[in-house]
Order: sequence, then structure tokens, then C-alpha cells
Amino acid sequence: MKRFRRFPALTGLAVCALISGCTVGPKYQRATAPVPAKWDVSEPWRASAPKDDLAKGEWWSVFHDDDLSAMEKQALDANQTIKVAAARLEQARASAAVQISTQFPFLSASPSAQRQRLSGEQARQQ
Repeated sequence: MKRFRRFPALTGLAVCALISGCTVGPKYQRATAPVPAKWDVSEPWRASAPKDDLAKGEWWSVFHDDDLSAMEKQALDANQTIKVAAARLEQARASAAVQISTQFPFLSASPSAQRQRLSGEQARQQ
């Protein structure tokens, strides 16, 4: 208690800071901003129309070229990015299987055997 008597101004300042931190400001009123009902774009711009839902599959088959189909198959077979992605997928599946396996109880056994033979001479000496 003597410590607080030494610095009354500092103690009073700390109390005022704590109390002022609890005060709440004026009532918040949300600002109004005009929002158009429809987004209008002027020329030369236009709204986009993506066709992501269309199947992209084997797009080169529309050319009916056997050489192109063979080259595409060869490129897909040699694609390292796809091989890395497949390996990472297998790695993630294995990691998930390890994590799931920790949720189940496990049983372990550690069999061991020992044999001890005492010499007849040691028993006589004692």
C-alpha cells in the first residue's frame, strides 16, 4: 500500500486510463451508399459469360486427326505435372489414413525370454 502513496499522480492517471477505455462512443449509424439495382457496362466492355460447365475432355478430337490424337496421348502419358499431382494425391491419402488410424485403439505385444544359470561355486562361497 505504501507504493501507491509514493506516486499518487501516476496511480490516478492509470485509473483514469482504465476507466476511459471502458467508455463507449456515440451510437453508430450506418452510412448510406447508393447501390444500383443492375450493373451496367458501357461499350466496348461487356459482361463476361464463362462456359466453365462445358466438358473440355479431348478437344483435339474435333479435328479427326490420328497423328494429333497420338501426340496428345503421348504428351499426357509423359506429363510430369500430372504424375507429380497423382503422387501427391496418393501421399495425402496415405497421410490421412495414418491420421485416421490414430483414432482407433491398438494392441501390441513384446515377447521376451531370459535365462539365468548360476554357478554352483558361487552358492558355496556365500
